[in-house]
Amino acid sequence: DMRFDDARERDVSAVFDEGGGGWEYKPHTFVVESDADGKPTEAFTPGVYLPEQDVYVECATMRQHLTARTCAAPMPEMLRRPRARC
Repeated sequence: DMRFDDARERDVSAVFDEGGGGWEYKPHTFVVESDADGKPTEAFTPGVYLPEQDVYVECATMRQHLTARTCAAPMPEMLRRPRARC
């Protein structure tokens, strides 16, 4: 029985299950910034990885009080790449 951080992640995983393709829950964390000693100071962990498509999927909420802060945050480099989708 998999534990999800959020009910929306559970719902999205059910869609992937119905589609029959493989998926992984939060398998990788990408370091966005590190300090002078190489320790991560900012990281990003997408919610789902679809290995057959080599695509990461992030489930985000649209709660109004969080939207401005989320939109103002710098996008991690991996999401600016053409193959990345969010």
